Amino acid sequence: MSIDYALHHRDIPPELIAEVASLSEHVFETSTIDHAWRLTHMPDVSLFCARQAGELIGFKAGYAIAERKYYSWLGAVHPQWRRQGVASRLADMQHQWLVERGFAVVETSSRHENSAMARINLHSGFVTVGTKLEPHGLQVLWAKTLA
Repeated sequence: MSIDYALHHRDIPPELIAEVASLSEHVFETSTIDHAWRLTHMPDVSLFCARQAGELIGFKAGYAIAERKYYSWLGAVHPQWRRQGVASRLADMQHQWLVERGFAVVETSSRHENSAMARINLHSGFVTVGTKLEPHGLQVLWAKTLA
């Protein structure tokens, strides 16, 4: 079964935002994430999607936070498709796209207990730059200098 990957840049259609929100809610078991607002109001929004047989199985979303700095905001892979390289492929695509657009740094954060995300971040060249306490728990802050 092949996986199709696509980039959506700016002007994310509402039906795609609904798909992303649905997958995100399934993966994170919460409906408190502001998908629609961030994907329609943040600067230079990108959404990388992975589909199998037309179904959204993973995504990686981000936006600019400075002229040459990007925030890799949210990503998820359906549990059925984990450990098959989907998250790594989405991150690699996002980082290559950022290099092509002239960004120098990409930042992200993850819950401290999310060891899978820590592995992906370390494999992708991120380093830990700090922590912060959020209402939902301790977050690890990551940064990566882009080539």
